[in-house]
Amino acid sequence: MKRFLTLILTAALLLSVLTGCGGEDTPGGGDTPGGGDAPGGADTPDTGTPLTAAQIAAELAASQTELPELYAVTFGDPEFRPYSMIYLGDSAESCADGVICYPFGVTACEIAVFRVDSADTAASCAESLEAYRAEREGAFFGYAPEESKLAAAGLVLTEGDTAALVICRDPDSARTAWDGCFGPEAASDLNLYDYVRPMPEPDGDAPDTSGDEDGTDIPDAPEKMDDTDTPDGGQEETGTSGAPGGRETSAGSGESWADDPIFLMADPSVIDAPDSILQYDPFDQEAVTAAFETGDLTSLNPKELYVYKRCREILEEIVTDDMTDVQKEWQVNVYLVRNTRYDPAELSSHPTGIPDPDNDNPYGVLAHGVGICLGYTSTFQLFMDILDIPCQTVHGFAHREREDHAWNLVQLEGDWYAVDVTWNDPVFTNADGAVVEPNETYLRLYAVTYFNVTSDILRGTEHQWDEDVPEAQGVRYAWGGDWQVPDW
Repeated sequence: MKRFLTLILTAALLLSVLTGCGGEDTPGGGDTPGGGDAPGGADTPDTGTPLTAAQIAAELAASQTELPELYAVTFGDPEFRPYSMIYLGDSAESCADGVICYPFGVTACEIAVFRVDSADTAASCAESLEAYRAEREGAFFGYAPEESKLAAAGLVLTEGDTAALVICRDPDSARTAWDGCFGPEAASDLNLYDYVRPMPEPDGDAPDTSGDEDGTDIPDAPEKMDDTDTPDGGQEETGTSGAPGGRETSAGSGESWADDPIFLMADPSVIDAPDSILQYDPFDQEAVTAAFETGDLTSLNPKELYVYKRCREILEEIVTDDMTDVQKEWQVNVYLVRNTRYDPAELSSHPTGIPDPDNDNPYGVLAHGVGICLGYTSTFQLFMDILDIPCQTVHGFAHREREDHAWNLVQLEGDWYAVDVTWNDPVFTNADGAVVEPNETYLRLYAVTYFNVTSDILRGTEHQWDEDVPEAQGVRYAWGGDWQVPDW
């Protein structure tokens, strides 16, 4: 969906440039939206308020005591029309004034105000804004639960010829501010840029949303789990050695997998940083799996060879000879939760945010540490295949079938269990929408939420699917069942 919106925005922006969208006489001159010569001249419709869209947005922003850093696209900006199409669809053609205040970070907060040509059009805009709000709620659902709740409580407001979307942490204060913007006595001397920032220049740097450098707003990063912290299990071993699937390898004889000749002979720049050489090289997961089965690496491209190397290194680190399948599965789940984050660009409302091109496959997860649900599930699937643990990937939906989603099914001693590693690793942000690393308490709380659960639990937690897949009914190794998650 994010890439689709980016393509729409790019095409619409090109069209707006070619057609001179906004023209020389468009409202919104000057650099002070909400004050002086701000939008709202003679060409704007009678909305029952003397305030411009920028002034209304300023009043809404001022009503909030906790607001992330927002960036404003105003009516006079060439980007306004393509941006407004994302919110309003065809109704954007009727927009006579407006402002969109969006964040770069992983936060649902945003403010958008539109003045259109009639009350009927405003009502139509409200329908489009409600659909957009629901889409944002679904985009965060399961991945950033607190932000999803924020979007669910978002306001879609209309008054006369004006429509607005307000997703904020204090919707009651926002509604009060909105009501005060209408009527013959309404007035405002606020400047929008006192509360938000201008849209960055196309060649400018996007703000850093990775958290404060000094770490003051970031919880303590967890320490690596010790190999001895594994659950007790009565399951029979799949293989005969500590190597994946029980195959004898150099690691099984006490040598390091990183000492394999293929890695010693390979160009380090290809193995350690293949993205700098072949950024868009395709990734074939079956080729990596086949390489583990045959030992033949000659057909692997740099990305696949890198993933092969990382899988061997990771399994050497987290898997031991005496582990059962459920213990191995648990360690893979923990590794992905600890070392992967949901791609922030997929959750940002900034329309031109660029997601990692490999966030849907193991290369994005293992090389860049980011993924979407397909990245998490395909990486989990790859590890299970290497470990010879029966596993399937389910392509389904979430949030009332509004969002595509994927998870895994794992078979242990003949019974199937469901694992949603993505939702075991929700995104945490600070007040500015910057992604922060969860502390141990949160890791322990969430890493088990969807580990080895039943299909009925998935159905009760907004997972939907049409595929003919096994029913997860296993109990023995289900979270909260006979098998208990180990102490960390």
